[in-house]
Amino acid sequence: MIAAYHAVLPLEPAEFSVLFDLIATRMAMTVVISSWRAARYPANRNYILRNNAAAWARLRRMAALSRDQAEASDSARLPCGIEICPLRMKPFRRGT
Repeated sequence: MIAAYHAVLPLEPAEFSVLFDLIATRMAMTVVISSWRAARYPANRNYILRNNAAAWARLRRMAALSRDQAEASDSARLPCGIEICPLRMKPFRRGT
């Protein structure tokens, strides 16, 4: 999904630096909103909470990462053709 967005409107280095936080925030919101909806509509609780376990698992994996690990992660950059240069520790496009 990130690569598709990046193909239309390329992400800037500053946007990549907050992407991890934005993804974690979105997952946290999924958990919070679905929990609220499940309490509000108990008859649909199972359906509403169907993705919560996966979201919690992702949040736990993300929480286990240090800031440096999160920022150095290539999982968002590589599909966009951007790598982290270990010497510069800054994003760069392949071939530059």
